Amino acid sequence: MNSKTIKKLLAVVLTTGMALGVVACGNQQVNEESKVEESKIEESQSEEVMEEGITFPLAEEVTFDIMYKATSGREDANELLKDNALWQELYERTNVKINLITLPADDTMTALNGAFTSGKEGDAIFSAFISATDLSLIAANGMLQPLNDYVNEETMPTFYERVLKESPGTLGFAAFPDGKLYALPRYDANMDAYLERKMFINSEWLEASGYDYPETIEDLEEILIYFRDHDMDGDGDATNEIPFMMSYSDNYASVEAFLQMFGIATKDNTLDNYVIIENGEVKFVPTTENYKDAIKTLNKWYDEELIWSECMTGNGETFASLVASENPVIGCVITRSMNDEHYEAIIPPTVEGYENSWFVHPGRFGVNGQFCVTRSCENVEILMKWIDLFYELDYSVRVPRAVGFDLEISDGVYKYLSFEGDYFQKFEEYVLANPDKAGIVYAIGGTTFPSCLNRSDYEDGKVLDVDGSLIQSPYYTAYEAAGVLNDEIWPRP
Repeated sequence: MNSKTIKKLLAVVLTTGMALGVVACGNQQVNEESKVEESKIEESQSEEVMEEGITFPLAEEVTFDIMYKATSGREDANELLKDNALWQELYERTNVKINLITLPADDTMTALNGAFTSGKEGDAIFSAFISATDLSLIAANGMLQPLNDYVNEETMPTFYERVLKESPGTLGFAAFPDGKLYALPRYDANMDAYLERKMFINSEWLEASGYDYPETIEDLEEILIYFRDHDMDGDGDATNEIPFMMSYSDNYASVEAFLQMFGIATKDNTLDNYVIIENGEVKFVPTTENYKDAIKTLNKWYDEELIWSECMTGNGETFASLVASENPVIGCVITRSMNDEHYEAIIPPTVEGYENSWFVHPGRFGVNGQFCVTRSCENVEILMKWIDLFYELDYSVRVPRAVGFDLEISDGVYKYLSFEGDYFQKFEEYVLANPDKAGIVYAIGGTTFPSCLNRSDYEDGKVLDVDGSLIQSPYYTAYEAAGVLNDEIWPRP
């Protein structure tokens, strides 16, 4: 997608606030000729400033107060960051000074609400700790400034290039109920997080059955019947096997997972799970023929004891113990992950009359609400240009990690390192002893920040796993090649 196309997209999605501003200005009429001339001069000067834009480092230092949630028992972040090389690098690069305002680890929202009530809320919030609902309420009450006008190529070039060009749909994912953008997202295109659920089959049982991998749902049913009628786990009891595991106690193994074979790409068993987009039209899943046919199949399988008898009533602990059993009792399941020693992910079987449609997360592990600007901020454009730096690959990797502890950097390649023991304790000990090598997450309440890791960052070998291999999901790659992934995304409303 070229730059002009992106600009058109932004013009459609993000200009609500701008349009309102134009309407307001249009209602002002200046009748006196001197005022008209004065207005033209001011407009000319304004255009010159806009053309020049903001260049870092600033000629004069600008200070912002940003609130964050503290970690219990940890001293003030301003003190922790005084000797931090990365924090100092940000300051020298921009001449923007950040004063961090600590919100307590306990009763954080009470303290935040108190700050808003007293008018002492600071300029912005590292807001990952605030729920989407609370953020929406705060925004609706006029406490936050919409960021629509600043998400553009001039003010936020990194976000524009790395996030919007990679995934324009992120705008829909990050937008609030009124369609405006009040908080910036974190975006990670790790392919393993694209695909929330896979279909797994017990490879040992399948081999013992003599069946090939199922290509159709009829093939799968035959295999499940075999699993039901034989002592697959070898304990002498041919009645305690669970041919097909499904459970409402697990977000990823509920009815919604099964629907994907019938062309219904619903997300996990939370929130907006029964809504899809099909050919650009929003549909409520239970009204579709797909859903009815899927439920008929599940009803048949349940009657024939192919599905876990407690699929609707069993609790999460029971489900987890069955899934993690050392001597497997499950033949097939759709969920997020399974023990690779006993289970193998397979391409989902086909259902006549329908095309597989497996849910792909609209945010690609994207998380909204990482950073918001309050009503008190005056120099919003400068602050937004500052936070835009966090979307650079270098900062996206370095901010939450520590070079030499869980990160190695060599020739522009970032490799995650393994560790032993208590990660969080050892991480904190290391970064306190090595501020020149530490990121900044440890100091600011252990929160997450705006960041961007693109798919190309992984595929081009810029970000490597602990063993030096590319970070990617063979499951996603296989499902993508099989053409079973949903290409119409329903962003969370």
